[in-house]
Amino acid sequence: IQGSLNFFSGEILLDGIRLIGGHAHDSLWHISLINNLKLQIPPENPVYSGSILTNYHYFTDIFMAFTSKFTNISVPVVYFKMMGPFLLLLFCGTIFILIFKLTQNKRLSYLAILLTALSSNLYYLAPIFYKDAKITPSVFWVDEFTTKMTNLQLLASYVVILTTLYLLLIFKDKFNMRIILILSIIIASLLGFKAYGFILIILSLLILFILRRSFNYLKLNLASIFFSFLIYKNTISSNDFPFILMPFWFIKNM
Repeated sequence: IQGSLNFFSGEILLDGIRLIGGHAHDSLWHISLINNLKLQIPPENPVYSGSILTNYHYFTDIFMAFTSKFTNISVPVVYFKMMGPFLLLLFCGTIFILIFKLTQNKRLSYLAILLTALSSNLYYLAPIFYKDAKITPSVFWVDEFTTKMTNLQLLASYVVILTTLYLLLIFKDKFNMRIILILSIIIASLLGFKAYGFILIILSLLILFILRRSFNYLKLNLASIFFSFLIYKNTISSNDFPFILMPFWFIKNM
């Protein structure tokens, strides 16, 4: 059901290309970026010819570029018809195993899939209270149902975060250097999928270290920062700090 939101975009018609919903802007950028990644890594900036793209997280686009290049499937088909359902399956699967690990209850695990994959903030009910309001998913960017399908990078970051949480539960009592190495590389990769996720995990590990006083969490934190620095050096060009602190940015924009 959710994957069908993307499925009919990207069709080439007699009078143009069909782009549904929020795809009129973001998808054109990503399709161009994926085509650039098929030629070189790091890619050329799709907007500024001749310049290398920096200060951007494009690991999801790299995955789609490799998929298109080695299967000879066109980029629009990979982007609109394949990647969404594929990531949704991973998302639902990681939700299920994480909740089952926490509760040992299959019904709650199935319920968690319904609540996370198909839930919404009900933005479409706003016209009941505001008759003249022009309500679209883009106005309410924090609507999860539509945002996940127009922002595949966000969806991919959810999969990486949920996988990280599950592995932390599995290995919490048997940390060793190999486990720390694997986990830290997965956590550091978030910087290339969606940078916010990396910040959340790093802060969470720091809180765990303070609360549980376990140096394993500190070691994992420091190792993740080390590997993220390697990604950072190869994707960030500016000497300035790449993040901007803007509390209530979503609210102001809405």
